[in-house]
Amino acid sequence: MAYLEHLIISDNRHYFIYGYNNEKRTNFLRRLADLNAVKVDFNRPIVIYLEYIGLPKIDVNKDLDTNKLFLMAENYLTFNMIYSLIKQVDENNLELNERFKDIFKYINLFKGKKDSDVKSIKALKLLIEEAINYYYDYYMNYVKFGIEKDIKDMPIIFANIKMFVDLFKKAINNNGHITFLFDKKEDISIFSTKVINNLLGSRINKDISIKIACEPDKWESLTTISGQLVEYIHDYGTMKFDDSWDNYTRLLKRERN
Repeated sequence: MAYLEHLIISDNRHYFIYGYNNEKRTNFLRRLADLNAVKVDFNRPIVIYLEYIGLPKIDVNKDLDTNKLFLMAENYLTFNMIYSLIKQVDENNLELNERFKDIFKYINLFKGKKDSDVKSIKALKLLIEEAINYYYDYYMNYVKFGIEKDIKDMPIIFANIKMFVDLFKKAINNNGHITFLFDKKEDISIFSTKVINNLLGSRINKDISIKIACEPDKWESLTTISGQLVEYIHDYGTMKFDDSWDNYTRLLKRERN
């Protein structure tokens, strides 16, 4: 287990961590994140635990605009990743608020509502929370009832996770890469799956590592939004948390014979 922990923390490549969806797996991931949380002025890798990575899996009417569904899934994931970082910093630290000025400037560029600019970490947290809830509700109402929202009502129209992480690392003065542990506990939409695959297939490994914990047969697709295949070894590696992968491969062999 120590070797697995070392790989998760120190290896900046993307990985699937195969393990049964149970309390043991979740506790292991949470503990690893707690031990390697965000620290200011401390040059070491950061580990972030994420349970909410995708929108719920719901049957989708074929007449709905898939581009909009991908946009909802991408923004939902991005803002959950951003929130998982900023919720760990002290919003009452005046020096840190000053260091976050470039982050505030970046977020304000893409604010949908132009009523007031974000000028504090506290305001940033509230805005990101609003964005997460907005895109979740947008998705649910669009898929279930075909109801669309006006772009002017979007708290934040866009954010790029690579750009945000770059600004965040500068603000906290930590040059270590950030590992996001995606704990896939529930079924997620195919749109969310492909958005995550986009991250696996992109060249963000210098600053960001994606580690996806899931059961061996619970990742529905390995294609990106554009249909490109993310490839084992080239785009991601695999780790075994328990015997789930071995049992899965034995089952496949029996079914083929």
